[in-house]
Amino acid sequence: MVLCTLTHLGIIPNGFSNDFAHCFDFEESDYWRTHPVVSIDSTFTPTRRADSMSQEAYYTMSGLRPDGTWEVLCIVNYPTEGALNWELELNALKERGVEQINLIISDALQGIERVVCSAFPQAAHQFCVVRFKRHVLNQVTKKDKDLLKQELDKLFPIQEKGLTPLNAFEDLCTFA
Repeated sequence: MVLCTLTHLGIIPNGFSNDFAHCFDFEESDYWRTHPVVSIDSTFTPTRRADSMSQEAYYTMSGLRPDGTWEVLCIVNYPTEGALNWELELNALKERGVEQINLIISDALQGIERVVCSAFPQAAHQFCVVRFKRHVLNQVTKKDKDLLKQELDKLFPIQEKGLTPLNAFEDLCTFA
């Protein structure tokens, strides 16, 4: 995680103007304290440790700022993915000054709902639709995948901006 504060200005070349120092002082800004949406995910990547290679989890948190831009909140490495590690990282985010997250999006990792509720009780939690669709498609035979994919795409239209919650619920009832 790259968090710029005034102490980090020493690593910026000497030509940097102190007129911009306030831009890096997130601790004094409510802008840094609120994220309407935070997406959490981990990716397994080959990692060298001493004389061996292993697949290790790299946790990533991306936050949507109030102005609509995204920022990387953290990238950390743990040997495996687990809800306890996410709990550590979400609490570390609170310790760094984030006070409000409205929605946290994650995969369906066992225990993640409890962790999200514990760290940010006011935040809504949603499972990622793309990961859900991928998981469902991995549970069916190859011959049924195309038909099920079409049904899932109708049920969860990623690009459909005119879909209302009522229409989505009706589609779900029809699918089920």
